[in-house]
Order: sequence, then C-alpha cells, then structure tokens
Amino acid sequence: MSVYFKKFISESENKKRVQKNGKVISKSTIKNYQIFLNNLIKYEEFYGQVTINIRYKYTKRNFMIENKYYQKFYTNFSEMLYKRGCTDNYVGCFFKIIKTFYIYLNQVKGFETGGFYKKFYIIKEEIPIIVLSQDQLRFLISNKSFEESLPQKLKVSKDVFVFGCTVGLRFSDLMALKPKNWIVENNNQYVTTFSKKTNVETRIKLPDYAIEILKKYQNKQTNILPYTTLMYFNKNIKQIALLAGWEKEIGKERSRRGLKKELKKEGKTYRFCDLVSSHIMRRTAITTLLTLGMPEQIVRKISGHKANSLEFYKYVKFSEAYQDIETDKAFSKLL
Repeated sequence: MSVYFKKFISESENKKRVQKNGKVISKSTIKNYQIFLNNLIKYEEFYGQVTINIRYKYTKRNFMIENKYYQKFYTNFSEMLYKRGCTDNYVGCFFKIIKTFYIYLNQVKGFETGGFYKKFYIIKEEIPIIVLSQDQLRFLISNKSFEESLPQKLKVSKDVFVFGCTVGLRFSDLMALKPKNWIVENNNQYVTTFSKKTNVETRIKLPDYAIEILKKYQNKQTNILPYTTLMYFNKNIKQIALLAGWEKEIGKERSRRGLKKELKKEGKTYRFCDLVSSHIMRRTAITTLLTLGMPEQIVRKISGHKANSLEFYKYVKFSEAYQDIETDKAFSKLL
C-alpha cells in the first residue's frame, strides 16, 4: 500500500490530482497524508507489506479472502494507533484518508479493488468548544493596567490574539495579511482575504480597537500584524491567560474506542489557561457575533462557512446555550 500511497501524495503535490471542484490539494491536507504514510510504513515494518489487489474479480471465494484481509488490516492498524495513544478522532482521520486513497485508485487509476474499504468505520468525537467569554475578551481589549504589566513580547501576542478574536481568521490567514488586505471604503475600514484552507473570501468591518491595533504596527513590517510562529504564539497566549487569572479547572477529555478518558497535565486537571490556543480566536469571534444577536447568515458570510456546515452548527448550539444561561441570570434578578 505504501508504494501506491507515495504516488498518491506525489500527484497531490504536483497538482495532477485535484479536488472535485478543480481546486488544488492544500498543503495542510498533504501534510496529513504524509503523517498517515509515516504510520503506515511503521505498520508494514511490523506486520508486513499491505497488498492491494488491483484486479479484483468477484467470486465467493475471492470475496471471503479479501473481506477477511481488510477486516484484519482495519483491526491491526487501529490497534497499533490506539497503543500509541491516539484518540478516536485521530484514528478516524486516518481511515478517512484511506477511503479517499481507495476512491483515487478506483476512479482515477481505474483499478478494481472491490468495495471493502467502504466498511472501514470512521469514529468521530465531538470536541467541546472552548472560547473566551465576552467579559474575558472585553478585559483584554480595555484593561490598560493589565496590558502595561505585560512584557513587550506578550503585549504583541495579546494584540494579535485580540485581533484574531475579532475578525475570526485562522492563524495562518492572520499571519498572511498584507497592507492590500486592509481597505477603506466610505470612511469604514475592513479586512478582506481569501482563506488558505477553504479558498473562500472573507470580509469584516473593523471596530475602533482593532484599527488601533493595526495602526500600532503600521509600516513596521511587511505584513499588517507582527509575524510569529504558531508554537511561540500559543506559548505566549497561554502565559497571558495565566497572568489574567483564568485558572478555572475545566478538564480535558478524549475518547478511545468510544470511551471517554480524562487527560492530565503533569498529573493535574487542565485549567482554562492551559487550553488556550490559536484555535480559540476563530471560535471566539464566531460565538461572540452569534451571542450578540448577529443573524446566522451574516456570521457565516464573515466566517466563510457554508450554509449546511456542521462545524458552524456547533457554534450556533453553543451560542444558544450561552444565551440561555444569560437569560436565566437576567430573570433571576426579578425575584
């Protein structure tokens, strides 16, 4: 299998293989392919080469042989991943890649492999959404004494973090923003860009505090925000959250084979500040706009989600739950 999969990656990289809509395969997707290949190679080193019958012809005997072979591969490969500490979502992602690979073999290369890969079950786990509350975001925006207490490197990361929590762009898209993406129309200022991941255009009107952040770094570098690496940025915003006192224990759970298990950090329960990462920016922006009452279709246009996006639906449900809590607080004041 690894021999064919290397060709699959090569054709994805050189754009011979593209998506159904004609778009090229993204670098992040190819990176996931490479991670899968590394694990497949380790599997083959232990269990032997995974063979693919590219001229499968149905007979009862052939069916029984191939079906048993694929079931054994699914079981053994899953077992190897779980023994290495992989979660359900991680394992499910790999089998999703395998299905994509077999579709490529059948529909692009014209191989007849049988439909055994269709039986590979893709396990999915709903990961809880972690976002900044409106109070937390407001604190970072307006608390000047806290900002002044931070060292310069954390001040810069805080500015990027606040800007990201406002415009809802992914970290890679934030770091790619150029002066051409900062536009002025009718005395209003906007950030507009194409998402690297989805190639969807996004555009959002900037509030005053976001404009002030951009002006602070204007003409100081090629991009409109200070460049930083993802690892360095995540380290800094975790430190900012700790200094802000966001130490409430919220825990972190992941499932393996459908069973939930709490993960620990050095034997201790995960706190909110431990789980702050770049992903929170986009989630915070979307949920903040929804909880403030902006219509879903407008938020989707800003975020670049499709109308039937399951990911966006998670944000809607989260914001509704938040609204229910705030409604209960409001009515409790009547009693």
